[in-house]
Amino acid sequence: MFSSLVYQFSTDRCSSCGYCKQKSSSRSHGMIAHMLSVNDYQDLIDRGWRRSGTYCYKPIMAETCCPSYTIRCDAENIKLSKSQKKILNKFNKFLNHEQPQDSIEDDCANESPSKSQSNLPKLAKNEMKKDTSSTDINEAHTSDSIKTGNEESRTGTKKGIGADPNRAPCKKAKLIRLEKKQAKIKSKDTAKVESGSIKSQNYEKQFEDYLTELPEDIRNRLQIKLVQNNSAEFTQSFDKSAALYRLYQMSVHNDKPESCDPESFSNFLVDTPLQAETRNSVDFGSFHQQYWLDGNLIAVGVIDILPKCVSSVYFFYDPSYGNLSLGTYGAIREIGFTRQLQQKCADIKYYYMGFYIHSCPKMRYKGNYSPSYLLCPETFEWFPLKDCVGKLDREKYARLNPNLDAIDTNEFKENQVNELVVFYPPTSICLDYSRLKSMVSRYELQDDMCEVNMIQYGKLIGKECSRRIVMYFT
Repeated sequence: MFSSLVYQFSTDRCSSCGYCKQKSSSRSHGMIAHMLSVNDYQDLIDRGWRRSGTYCYKPIMAETCCPSYTIRCDAENIKLSKSQKKILNKFNKFLNHEQPQDSIEDDCANESPSKSQSNLPKLAKNEMKKDTSSTDINEAHTSDSIKTGNEESRTGTKKGIGADPNRAPCKKAKLIRLEKKQAKIKSKDTAKVESGSIKSQNYEKQFEDYLTELPEDIRNRLQIKLVQNNSAEFTQSFDKSAALYRLYQMSVHNDKPESCDPESFSNFLVDTPLQAETRNSVDFGSFHQQYWLDGNLIAVGVIDILPKCVSSVYFFYDPSYGNLSLGTYGAIREIGFTRQLQQKCADIKYYYMGFYIHSCPKMRYKGNYSPSYLLCPETFEWFPLKDCVGKLDREKYARLNPNLDAIDTNEFKENQVNELVVFYPPTSICLDYSRLKSMVSRYELQDDMCEVNMIQYGKLIGKECSRRIVMYFT
């Protein structure tokens, strides 16, 4: 009946803020999850929770310095922006051994605003080739016309009546070259359309077209492997992933070596409380999506696959490929993966991007994926980001639901505190909080077991989760 177990619930935890750099200004609630079902974690993130390893936390929105709103993108109806299409085209050119013409700033490198983006090495020098192989076909004709006119002036011969109306007017050589080039491209495209190798001119490219437009042998240079945390396949590639994480943190975020060692990597991105399970041919739980280019690991996306979404945990990459905007490219790939999962499980419609922090400009890039929605911190309903920006421009914390009469339909009531399920080691059984109070003297109840804390805990996880998650008292 109970598939989730948490402990060490803490209230009003203060810490320094990585966004505004203030000390002891970031305030949140937290708890350690020993195990969580994917259903329970889905319900928790839909109430503003987020995990880092096994630690789950929820910002105190009205009091913290930088309110963090849960954001999700509607993957089913994703609309790529021009810059996102440009990034995909640039990566495709790279796979096709064409040199990228420019570098687009990788906004996902700003995930931790306390760490600045360093000057990353360029993958290759920009090279532009100009068309210098054309001939000015009008040059001789123009020269002859000038000579004839001069001779008529000297000899007094009567001038002609003008250009022959039956002949096309002369064109500039540049225009002729352009027309020839366009005709050549058109003839090639027509041949491809007739052979079925490309779509007609009236066809509007779909999301997947940008990911699959290259020939298969070129696309296969990049292999994206989905490996489950702590699986045998994951263990085999652990050292490479840990080394890549260390390189990324030190180069992009200027971390010290001791803060990004293999142990820190495991605590942050490998350890997970989510219980793996399979439904309708979909594997749920925590995974690493590994990006292998010609056999070399160049990027890793850490994700949770949940009943209604793919939740992004973190993304890191080889800084040598920084000019390919891999952070944005990885997010688009994860949106594409969400769309693939929806073909198997219709409920998986959304791509969760963590927190949107409007008061920190560096964190607004998450709103670039359209359409996106923010979670109201009071009623826990979703509202279009575009409708929320005005409110957040005026004040850092805002109730996003415009209906002032709307309430939290999953609200935990104070009189339900005795129904909370707890596990107290001396009893060796799970029991209601009311039974625990009858068995243990109030003088023996520790601070984290007191009724006030238990009520707050119930309100934060919601009525539904309060019936399924067991609170473990040490």
